Amino acid sequence: MPKKGRPVKSDSEGTPDQIAKRNYQRKYNSEIKQGIADLEQAEKDCLKELESIRKDRNKLINMLSDANNQAESILKEKTKK
Repeated sequence: MPKKGRPVKSDSEGTPDQIAKRNYQRKYNSEIKQGIADLEQAEKDCLKELESIRKDRNKLINMLSDANNQAESILKEKTKK
């Protein structure tokens, strides 16, 4: 299946000014693509870290609830006597 769009000109085709502009644009486009890929990876890493933080938070909430229940039961025992 042929590629869509205009055909890519070779590096030696055109005047030196055209070649320089073409190379600049190719470099610019490749840097943008790399930047997008880096941001997507950073987003995935952040989402993993966020999920980990949420799990830790839930564990801490459960531990706090258990500690409160334990303190409540101790307090009830001490006040009964």
